[in-house]
Amino acid sequence: MPNFEGAQADEIARRMIDVAEGYLADADQLSSIGCYSENGVSMLGIIGFEIYLKAAVLLETEFRPPSHDYWKIWNMLSEDSRDKIYNEAKCRLAVEPALDDLKKLFDDLRNAFEKGRYSYEINDDRNADAAASAGRKWIAAGGNLADADLRFHPEARVGLVHALREFCNDMRSPSHDATENA
Repeated sequence: MPNFEGAQADEIARRMIDVAEGYLADADQLSSIGCYSENGVSMLGIIGFEIYLKAAVLLETEFRPPSHDYWKIWNMLSEDSRDKIYNEAKCRLAVEPALDDLKKLFDDLRNAFEKGRYSYEINDDRNADAAASAGRKWIAAGGNLADADLRFHPEARVGLVHALREFCNDMRSPSHDATENA
């Protein structure tokens, strides 16, 4: 796990945040023109979320996590920081059941990223007709999220990105530095 100190950690986190914002802006742009092919909007959103989560850990611990294990990365943050981020996300969304089980949410996002970024891989064991048929059957059965191959949780992810953005901004603010050094 890369270890950075002080100003170097802050500079790398700033660059990470810039990259995350780029992915999130691209997702917003694609969404605004109605482009949903190949799960592109969701993938860009997950990448932005992942980078923000890693930046938050970097700002707090001076370590940058290397994996896509969002639950493990989340738990690298202090309990106080996790509570602050979680509560901000809950306030932002009011009602979002996915936030009630963060481990499952993070596992779903990891699975969506790892298996959904190349949509053809999730259907390696199905031919094109079987893949299309599986999708039609899922929709006909009511499209229950629990039965989906991939669960992107866009509302929960957007709420968490908002909360992570606030957390990272607070961690990078001059008033935070003055408090830490007092």
